[in-house]
Amino acid sequence: MAEDLNPVPADASADLTRRQPAAPEPDTEAGDLLVTRPPQPRDREPHLNRFRIAYAMLAIVLGAAVGGFIVLAGRGDESAMRGDWSSWQPEGSDFGKTQQIASFVGRRYRLPSGKELVAVIPRVPPAIQTSTQAVPISNIVFAESTNPDDISVYPSGNSVEYTLCGVGSPSGRCAIGEGKATVERARLLHRESLELALFTFKYVDGVDSVVTLQPPRAGSNPTFALFFRKDDFKDSLDRPLSQTLQGKGPFSTQDFPQVQQTQVSRLVDQHLFRFSYQQAPDGSALMVLEPPAV
Repeated sequence: MAEDLNPVPADASADLTRRQPAAPEPDTEAGDLLVTRPPQPRDREPHLNRFRIAYAMLAIVLGAAVGGFIVLAGRGDESAMRGDWSSWQPEGSDFGKTQQIASFVGRRYRLPSGKELVAVIPRVPPAIQTSTQAVPISNIVFAESTNPDDISVYPSGNSVEYTLCGVGSPSGRCAIGEGKATVERARLLHRESLELALFTFKYVDGVDSVVTLQPPRAGSNPTFALFFRKDDFKDSLDRPLSQTLQGKGPFSTQDFPQVQQTQVSRLVDQHLFRFSYQQAPDGSALMVLEPPAV
């Protein structure tokens, strides 16, 4: 470096071979451009030691950072680290488990005010709530498409129904009283519905389908439901829940990243139907599920 900045004139080379150069006087005009000679080997050792210490400290810092990341990642998915499906599970009778699932999952979904998004009401088997009593539903008629041949009938004895009922709306009818109906809120309700279904399939014996009735817009009656069949979620039941539904609760529309909304849409949209009730020829009640109008 010094040689590049201070070239030796050609006619001075002979003098350099015959005598030792005198110590240069300080160049007060050079200021910050003053160039010093390259360090000799004995001068490099202190610098090398400093570099070794700096690299050692850097290695310690990086090691601590990586270790901290692993610890935090483990805390975020402890159930996956242990090989468990979830860190919580219900206990007791089958109906008792559905009540616990409704309570546990319901607390994880919040309105912007902090209140629960909806009240979750389980029914085993599904039923029609009249003004005076709940009328059991004998069968669920499932129309997978508009093709008349794509109709299946599921006995309701192996089904669980969850009604997602909002509160606080002057119109009642399970509408949500706080805020406005948005796509984000609908996705959040769909995520809650899928979580209810997965917990039920995993921990309640004999259940092969789950239907969740969605809250309506203010002033309307409930018309939409999500219908989940256990056979469609075999893979999700064989790996930790956190690998199917990302994120840690509580969840709200204010803390629901777009990537998670897209994931929920991919998993749930095909299970959304309009529902209605009909009377079968034998006088029993039927729940009819049809594809939503395009």
